[in-house]
Amino acid sequence: MLRDSAMERFLTTPLEEREKVDQMKSLNTRLSSNEAIIAKLEKELNDATAERDSEVSKKKSICFSFDHKNTHRTEKYYKITLMIVKMCFFLIVDF
Repeated sequence: MLRDSAMERFLTTPLEEREKVDQMKSLNTRLSSNEAIIAKLEKELNDATAERDSEVSKKKSICFSFDHKNTHRTEKYYKITLMIVKMCFFLIVDF
């Protein structure tokens, strides 16, 4: 192992060594940039998830606040609407 690293060092020119160092610096710069982007995206994801959960919670509370009477009226309204849509569909089909 020591022999291999010594041979590599002796066989590497100063220009190649400089290029290797520059490549490592470039990789470190890109790595830190990518880590910053990932952190930003994770924060945006967490914010969006929290906002979605908040909206779902609000909508659930609204849905649970309806009493049986309102639910019955809503069900009746949708049944009537469905009947009207079916009648219109049959009129179009027969036409």
